[in-house]
Amino acid sequence: MFRRSLALELDAARDRVGRLGEGVLVGSAALALGVELERLWVCGLAEGVFPAPPADDPLLADADRQALAGELTLRRDRIADDHRALLAAFAATAGDRTLCFPRGDLRRNTEHVPSRFLLDTIEALTGRREIDAAVEAEKWFTFVPSYVSGLAHAAFPPTRHELDVRAALARDPRIARVPEVARGVALVRARRGSEFTRFDGNLARLADLLATRSPSNDDVAISATRLEAWANCPHAYFARYLLHLKAIERPEELIQLSPLDKGNIVHATLERFLAELDGYPDVGRPWTDGQRARLHEILRAACDDIEARGLGGKRLLWARARRELHAQLDGYLDFDAEFRAATGADTLATELAFGRGGPYPAVAVPLSDGRTVRIVGSIDRVDRLADGRLAVIDYKSGSSTKFATISHDAPLQNGARLQLPIYAHAARTLLGDASAGPVLAEYWFVLKDPRRPRGYDVDSEVEDALDSALRVIVAGIDAGQFPARPIEPGFSLYTDCEYCDPDGLGTIDTHRTWLRKRTAPELAAYVALIGEES
Repeated sequence: MFRRSLALELDAARDRVGRLGEGVLVGSAALALGVELERLWVCGLAEGVFPAPPADDPLLADADRQALAGELTLRRDRIADDHRALLAAFAATAGDRTLCFPRGDLRRNTEHVPSRFLLDTIEALTGRREIDAAVEAEKWFTFVPSYVSGLAHAAFPPTRHELDVRAALARDPRIARVPEVARGVALVRARRGSEFTRFDGNLARLADLLATRSPSNDDVAISATRLEAWANCPHAYFARYLLHLKAIERPEELIQLSPLDKGNIVHATLERFLAELDGYPDVGRPWTDGQRARLHEILRAACDDIEARGLGGKRLLWARARRELHAQLDGYLDFDAEFRAATGADTLATELAFGRGGPYPAVAVPLSDGRTVRIVGSIDRVDRLADGRLAVIDYKSGSSTKFATISHDAPLQNGARLQLPIYAHAARTLLGDASAGPVLAEYWFVLKDPRRPRGYDVDSEVEDALDSALRVIVAGIDAGQFPARPIEPGFSLYTDCEYCDPDGLGTIDTHRTWLRKRTAPELAAYVALIGEES
């Protein structure tokens, strides 16, 4: 990784050609100080771009600098420095000066505000501090409606690519015969339409090849998580599980323990703790002090391993996370004792793995359309209740917010929550009578909200809903349907889907494409499953 990063930096480096003061000089406004210029172009004159928003110094904030009575410059004073540098560049230019204001960003649903530096210039020229119709009518003002308009009306495109695009816009028959341009035009037209094409994830023509990886293939076993992934976003399923693409890890950006690693700590700790026990507390009795001490000892070892691998994040945040884990697992043991007392639960198995090289094979789930799906997985815990029923428990280390509406009437959450009914089917098959009555299935939020599990009884109605959802999912994978379905654009601190938003700049265009494509008849069953209106 170090060699690859170094090579990329060396490839990106550009040496200076010629002497300073000759040719084209590209850089910040401060770089133009003391240089005689023939012409000047200033790009990005929008608030937040130039000037950039001032960032306070984390070690010595402006509030502290003010106490020194001017001995140290304030960080916010850098805006004035930028302004002076810009005025100096104006003064050093003998010829034309061109100022550019980007009105928006093609990848963001926002509009830019003109820079205060630009408004100063407009006010000096017109006496008005705004860009209005009168300003746009001035001879020195050029309004470019869009990128395409600017490209189509440029006096001479600066690159071969822009020259080809301009010829394509003019419908020049010669450029249409260039294979690269023809393919590009076909892609753009297909994605702008409402038909579900190969450019949008329709891989029906590769059905024979995909059949070897399909869940309906007798040689293929699949997890409930992967089936949920297709329901959430078929494109992400295709990229991750069929093309085996993964996001690039950036350990230098790790600030605190990730949710995934936190979940791994919890699962590993509880698995080892429960596996070591000779017996569980008697009904109605709490966990002993010795058992609690052993749980904390196992947790400390798991945390030490994470820290040794450099996954804990910044030291202060990691120390707080460790303290929280110990306190939260103590709360989990309190709730677990109450649950055993109320239900008479006797734990039959923990980390019950099937189809993963253990004693149990993959579990077959027959569908009403004649297909069979072979499932692999691992059930966190299976209990036998006092009334004879089985109880399936799946540990979650995150928040219960996304699970708040789960109930017997809405068990699958539009195909996004398949684990409980699938695990209930597996538990009946592996540990009990396959024709036994309903199974209690619950998500336990071990860290965030242990006293409020979410779940329901898996009975014939839930099994019918599971059958319906699995038929849609399996049929969609068999048919090669992998459209991108991003979440509705909005503010978020995190990237929800790295496959729909690989550059982290938003999903506005991708979401608009999905709104057009979801009306395609091929996607009718999928749209009905996820509960969206086409």
